[in-house]
Amino acid sequence: MARGPEIFRPAGARAPLFFLHIPKTSGSAQNRVIADLWGEGALLHAESWFAPIRAGRAAGQVRDAVSGHIPYASWCAAGLADLYPAATVLRDPWERLVSHVNWMDRFNAGIDPGTHARLSPSHARVVAALAETDFDRAADLSALVARLTEAGDQQLFDNLQVRMITPERPAGPVTGADLDRAA
Repeated sequence: MARGPEIFRPAGARAPLFFLHIPKTSGSAQNRVIADLWGEGALLHAESWFAPIRAGRAAGQVRDAVSGHIPYASWCAAGLADLYPAATVLRDPWERLVSHVNWMDRFNAGIDPGTHARLSPSHARVVAALAETDFDRAADLSALVARLTEAGDQQLFDNLQVRMITPERPAGPVTGADLDRAA
């Protein structure tokens, strides 16, 4: 298999680390700890670099610590698992889901418009759907899940943690076999 451009390479000043930052699992706090231990300049927040480097629109980066919302399957496919051991933090799936829904719904209250403007189309559709949902009505909740499933955005509800840490990303709904591979 032909490898693409070099994406990340350890500098060698500290032990290399890839922190797989699953949204709403204390990743920002973990990034502060990594920056304190490795040094601020040693940590790269990779999600803004990963795709542009792979596409040849940016140069590869040399850092000992890399953190990002990058699925482990993508990390492995890029040949980076051999260079950087991975670590992550898991959270109770329901607590993570509620936290993620609340984080996304904050845009409907006008909080952080700069980040709202940079959301992916998928995340923007979730924010729009949340704006039309009354969480006290079961019919609205069912309609929310149906709307996001129809748009292909159901991953928010289909155990994102398993999808992020499985070496081969599940194509459909998460199964027991996917849980075993993730473990």
